[in-house]
Amino acid sequence: MDDTRARGADAPMFSRDELLGGMPARRASTVLFAIEAHTARLMVSSRVQRATFLGRRGAAEREQAFLEAMAAGRELPVRPTIQDIERFASQWSHLVPDGAEARAALALLLANKYRFTAARVPRIRKALGLDEPEVAAALGRQAPGRSLYATTLTLRERIAWRRAALAQRIERLPPFWIAYSLALTETVTEGILILPVAVAGIGPAAGVVVLVVLGGINLVTIGAQAEAITRNGSMRYGAAYFGRLVDELLGRAGSVSLSVALAIFNAVVLLAYLLGFASVLRGATGIPEEVWVLLLFAINAWVLRRGTLDETVATAVVLGTINISLILAITAIAFANLDPANLGQVTLPLIGGAGIDPTVIQLVFGVIVVSYFGHTSAANASKLILGRDPSGRALILGNLAALATVIGLYCLIVVAFLGALGPDPLVDTRGTALTPLAAEVGPIVDVLGSIYVVLAVGLGSLYCSLGLYNQVVEYLPAPAGRGSTTMGSAGFLGSRTGRYLAGLAPTILTAGLLEYLLLTDQDWFARPVALVGVLTIPLLGGIVPMLLLLAARRRGEYVPGSVIGFFGHPITAGVIGAIFLAGIALHAFVIWEDPIERGLALAVTVFTAGLVAWILRGPSFRRSMAIEIRDTQRGTATEPALNVVVAGRAVAADIRLERDDGATELHDGTAPVRFAGLRRATFTLAGHAARELKVWVHRVTPEGESVGLPATVQIGRGGSQGVSAPWAVRGLGTVATEIAAEPITIAVTLGPAD
Repeated sequence: MDDTRARGADAPMFSRDELLGGMPARRASTVLFAIEAHTARLMVSSRVQRATFLGRRGAAEREQAFLEAMAAGRELPVRPTIQDIERFASQWSHLVPDGAEARAALALLLANKYRFTAARVPRIRKALGLDEPEVAAALGRQAPGRSLYATTLTLRERIAWRRAALAQRIERLPPFWIAYSLALTETVTEGILILPVAVAGIGPAAGVVVLVVLGGINLVTIGAQAEAITRNGSMRYGAAYFGRLVDELLGRAGSVSLSVALAIFNAVVLLAYLLGFASVLRGATGIPEEVWVLLLFAINAWVLRRGTLDETVATAVVLGTINISLILAITAIAFANLDPANLGQVTLPLIGGAGIDPTVIQLVFGVIVVSYFGHTSAANASKLILGRDPSGRALILGNLAALATVIGLYCLIVVAFLGALGPDPLVDTRGTALTPLAAEVGPIVDVLGSIYVVLAVGLGSLYCSLGLYNQVVEYLPAPAGRGSTTMGSAGFLGSRTGRYLAGLAPTILTAGLLEYLLLTDQDWFARPVALVGVLTIPLLGGIVPMLLLLAARRRGEYVPGSVIGFFGHPITAGVIGAIFLAGIALHAFVIWEDPIERGLALAVTVFTAGLVAWILRGPSFRRSMAIEIRDTQRGTATEPALNVVVAGRAVAADIRLERDDGATELHDGTAPVRFAGLRRATFTLAGHAARELKVWVHRVTPEGESVGLPATVQIGRGGSQGVSAPWAVRGLGTVATEIAAEPITIAVTLGPAD
């Protein structure tokens, strides 16, 4: 498991003995800093990364910056509030010293830095023992007559506590509902603005049929991707992002192809977001679109300067709930003005003498597949969801339920808009579907639509900009020293300013191109989205997810609690892959007439077919045996410390565990066992179909991160132990080697090699 968090074998960031080893006058401040740092790490691990791309180097650099700040005692990259410290008190309480005097000193430092009332901090009081007589007496000696607690709180402080209480209630939702909410809000963004325009050329009934058919296909692909994520150890414990999963399961070719497709997707969708934002707000305010584009670009540039837009689960859920409510309100207004005569209009190619209109077919296919693309949500939220539900049921079923909801919501939107307006006003519009609806039913649509584009479309543009930024900086030189703005040994692109400008460049180019199109009256909201949908989504949201599941069912380290068998069947993968590939090919040979567009579609068709053939011939689908020894420190006692998976299935194995207090025998490869005192584990399998062995020895920290443990692995083939030379597990706690389909014995000795 390639993990960027190599901090050695010690799981905690600080141990209490280390913290208390300094001079007495410094102990309390040292412990307080450790508590704040630990809280900050827990805050980061509880957030969701919503950028459409995060790379291996980017994740490593963010982690390294955090660790360097802690090691040097500098200001932390994430500042915890007293509400955060209260929330995570049970998880930093192990840092608190035992003595009453030390606890009192720590409490006084905390009260000097933060204001709180006794009723607001029950967890902190428990962690520090503030209600114990001994600590109270120590406080009286150290600060006679002083109270730790504020008598009243300001309005701002009361609002902060109420907001924190609401956030905690939301984040305590079952993991299914968190997965559902995150997937729903990430998928539903530009759909309401563009879908009615896209299907207006074929009518509402036919539009609903196409939405249901393509939605059903996407149910399979998003379910396949969620299952592949659940089976992967790096997504469970590492820095979760889509590219990492593709790199591990499909290799470098798949990862590079995904990055290129995602960059094109981000750039074009960013252009559409900027245009949609400007178009709706121009209709509501009369201010020219060019001004709104510049404003949203400036906001994007400011956020990119910060380098991140991580959200809490509560923020994402609340914003998503508001956005869905706005969509439902606008849809209800459209339904209130529905004319049943408009619903009977159907214009299908080759039916009733109608010819093939390439623009209509392109819009229908391209826009719908883009509107269903929310596949990155499962990757971005995987670490958070799998930390709470290791079986993966919540992640898989939550994403499936979210997409099923999206299908129903999109069908309602299409019926409502086309029923209220008829196809003609939508076919002729060059902007969003909200503009003709507002002209028909009144300014209330402008008001609701403006709020929606600010919250949903504006944030969507930030996610795309951050994705492009991350893709650029992934290939820049390593950053110069902290805060550096000079060239240094890494050159200008290694400085903070250089990296910022390089990462901002794609957003500058996209906004500049849109300004040119607006000034020359060439703007068209739906067409660029349809173009990118045809050329990139078949790979990103169709073919790659199916390949990922095929590979994960042969090479994954975990078995999900819920598996929909036919999702990963080769026939299912072949049919879905053929549908998406045929969609691109039809545009190349039949639908598109422009030679440039045809050439692009043909090139993408050939490239995609070649990429699939390359991956299928590579090692991605080699059956693997994964043996995991895990020391879990997350407080989830139900998780077993041993895991034996062969070709995607949990298997029985004869296991001998040697401890400090004796030896025991097991016959279950997923049995819960006690890790403490374990010195050696020997696994014997009489038969298997694996061709590759992966041994993973690690500790899962309270933050949910994997830290490699030193160990030595010795493999005996054909039932004779000791045939192979031992491998030392170093650094990240993994070792991999090829094996034959014959009885095998794997002996894992914990501790550094002699």
